Amino acid sequence: MRSPNPAVRVDQIVFVWSDRLLIGGSGLGPVATSLDPDGLRGWNERLVGGDVAVGQWHQGGAECVALGALRLGRRGDQGAVLRLLPARDPNGRVSQMVHALVGPAEAVDARLALGLHRWPKWITPELLPGLPASLPVLDAAELWAEAGPGLDALAVRREPLAGLLAGAIAAPADRYLADISPADLDLVAGLVRRLDGVAGKEPWTMMLGAEVTRAEARPRLLVLARDDARRDRTPLTTEAAGDPRLDRAAGLLADLRPESLTPPRSPLADPAALLDWAETEHQRASTVLDLIDRALAGTLDEDAHRHLDGPSGQERLRAELRHADVAALTERLHRWAAAPPQGLANAGRTLRGIAAERYLAHAGEVSEAPDHLAQAARRLGTPPDEAARVLVDWFAGLSEVTSTHRYAAVYFALWFDVDLTTDATIRSVLAGMPPADVLRWVAQLAPAGRTGAARHFVDVAFDRWRRARDQAGDERVRALLAETGMFHETIHLLVTAGDAMADEETQLYRTVLYLAYGAPIGDVGPVLAAMPVDAAATEFRPWLAVAAVVQERALVFQIAAHAFGLNAPSAVMEELLDRFSSTDLITGLADRPGQPGLLQTVCNLLNSRPPGIAERSANHAVLIAHHFLSEMVESAWGAVPERRFIAYTILLRAAYGQGDRAAGNGAGLTVPQVRELLALGGPPSFVWAVLDAASEEAVLPVLLDEQHRRSAAAGLSSGAAERALRVPHHRAVEVKRAEAPRPLPAVPQQDRSGLASAPTGTPPSLQYSLPGGGLVGSNGGTHPGDQPDRFPSDEKEPVPDDRNRALAFVADLDRNVLISVGIVGLAVALLACYLIFSGGSEDDPPGEGAVVPTVTVTVPAAPPTKTDRATPTGTDSATPTGDRTPEPTTGQSP
Repeated sequence: MRSPNPAVRVDQIVFVWSDRLLIGGSGLGPVATSLDPDGLRGWNERLVGGDVAVGQWHQGGAECVALGALRLGRRGDQGAVLRLLPARDPNGRVSQMVHALVGPAEAVDARLALGLHRWPKWITPELLPGLPASLPVLDAAELWAEAGPGLDALAVRREPLAGLLAGAIAAPADRYLADISPADLDLVAGLVRRLDGVAGKEPWTMMLGAEVTRAEARPRLLVLARDDARRDRTPLTTEAAGDPRLDRAAGLLADLRPESLTPPRSPLADPAALLDWAETEHQRASTVLDLIDRALAGTLDEDAHRHLDGPSGQERLRAELRHADVAALTERLHRWAAAPPQGLANAGRTLRGIAAERYLAHAGEVSEAPDHLAQAARRLGTPPDEAARVLVDWFAGLSEVTSTHRYAAVYFALWFDVDLTTDATIRSVLAGMPPADVLRWVAQLAPAGRTGAARHFVDVAFDRWRRARDQAGDERVRALLAETGMFHETIHLLVTAGDAMADEETQLYRTVLYLAYGAPIGDVGPVLAAMPVDAAATEFRPWLAVAAVVQERALVFQIAAHAFGLNAPSAVMEELLDRFSSTDLITGLADRPGQPGLLQTVCNLLNSRPPGIAERSANHAVLIAHHFLSEMVESAWGAVPERRFIAYTILLRAAYGQGDRAAGNGAGLTVPQVRELLALGGPPSFVWAVLDAASEEAVLPVLLDEQHRRSAAAGLSSGAAERALRVPHHRAVEVKRAEAPRPLPAVPQQDRSGLASAPTGTPPSLQYSLPGGGLVGSNGGTHPGDQPDRFPSDEKEPVPDDRNRALAFVADLDRNVLISVGIVGLAVALLACYLIFSGGSEDDPPGEGAVVPTVTVTVPAAPPTKTDRATPTGTDSATPTGDRTPEPTTGQSP
């Protein structure tokens, strides 16, 4: 129901026979009005003083209430609603009373007249005696408010109305004479409300029960019981037209509610066009779900088939199904997908697009409806490119994008195989998605086989974090890492699936760590707390990756200690710490007192790579400052002396690189080096390691230092110990080497501490047993545990015969052992001589002027070879005693 401009004014005029007309004179004319004199004169002229229409009772017809709506004025822009009633003049002759409502034609028309058929404010003859000359001005909006219910109250009689409509459709541009009664307002209203603005360009004016006297005001529809009224008019009856198409279209329009009709852009003058419009309106008014049902059942007629698959049908499908019940729509979509009707390809494409749109509209609901819609759309064969267009249009139409919308967009793309790595809408969706939500999508995509998309999501999240100003961590990501064990399962899937190379594993961990904790990572405590519970199942890859990310020595050692506490294999431990130099290894170990767990790993690494000159100097400074980590070594292997001895040996080699005394080239710790080490006051295992590494001339200080220890343990004072050990006599003892004739060949030994197998000219590798059962060689590497230990074996060789027993025993002794025994024996002999000649007096020992004894030690000379002059493999050429030339003997005796 249309409503006019509320500012439109509607005036009233009452025409009746009177001796005192408002315009002067007597006769039929205005007796009451809301107009001013000028306005009244104009409208009185247009309405011919009330004679513009003459009731049918003037010509012998039945008296009735005549009702009409006319267009007046030069341009036809003025409208008048007329209500005529029979009346008598003062002389008793037949006359009429006319109550006219006048105003703009847009507000005063046939609809208003029909809607006000029961308006209580109509003036009747009974009201004339007391009627004032001045009437109130009416408001168009108020009139229309009353007219609407009046029109709706007119019950439609379908069959008679269909007959009238069929005649009008057959001649849509004509004027009509309807063969009905002036009281059949329902039929007139049904005709006017359905065809006004549709059939023909001429406005649908009317006159019921009266004849219009002015040619320019002749109505479009006339209801008049006069034979001569048929001239130039097409008769309309309530009977069927007899033409199936006309009768069908008329029946369809009669069934439709007038307010549901959509007039064409311009009135139709062609019957065929009017028939199509009627069919279209019928299809539009009836639910498209009914049309779909008829299509699925195969009962869709030709017109409906053409409509449903045509442009108007597609538009209608989109308009109506956008708000259709989800369950009803989904059920029909599944039926359509199972058996698509023939010849409705366009409708099918539209339906699958509607299904995709409805899924996006309902994706946030907690129900199964969205999934059912998506399944139906997939069964209808929605291609990825079409789904991508639907996604673009939907996302662009959102006034506000929420997390639910972002979730729906990603899920939609997954349903319809939209490329998640290249689609612009998905990139926009991810750009606004919190990193924790992105990673949760990654955790879903990777197990589903969408590892390429998952890798892309990780990159997008990291790129967004990298562009941020603060590059801070996210609490929700930290919670996710704790929940998923550092995201290790997902990262493992990405690596093993081939969408991330093995060397990119660290980058994946770096991404999730930075997203969670920010950069740089200064505290790995929370990170370690989020590590997987089953570390062995992960092969400790998260620990290795975190170490590679943080890099800082103290943090990496903290990570290594955590891995050690979870029984990480030695290979993992060494991989964790292998990134550091030997100096950093020693420093990192020294910085963690009370935690000796990493000592074994550090020793293995130190033993596997001999340090250079500069690194050895740095190692020396660190080890001296931390007393060669003696507290840590003792606490680590307090019950295993051999391991403590080996550990000290490795640390000494890292600091001094003393070479191999067994090579016979004077290698070993010098006297100043030995005194420097003994000044640290290390435990016995450390002293024995120093003794083992000392050169020939440095052995005696070690032994004397050990005797000092023993005397102190026995309770002797320092002075007594020095008097007993004749310290002044031994402080300047000088040991020199002299070559002796080559001895007879020794009895061959099998695998004597790994020396027999060493090639000529190359110092054999010192080998030590490690906790893992392997052996640590001085030239690096870990050797199988079946190699013999360097310490003397408890097993005895077979005793040779009496003639060779002494020779075999001598041959069995290691050259260094012989030298050490000789020196010790020589020291004892010196002490004995001193006691004999001094008589055991307690006088002060000789002063500085005393004769300093010189000890000459004769050793076998090794056969000169070319390799004897070369630097031993694995021994730095700058080692202080590595290639010292033996001093010639003086030939003096003590």
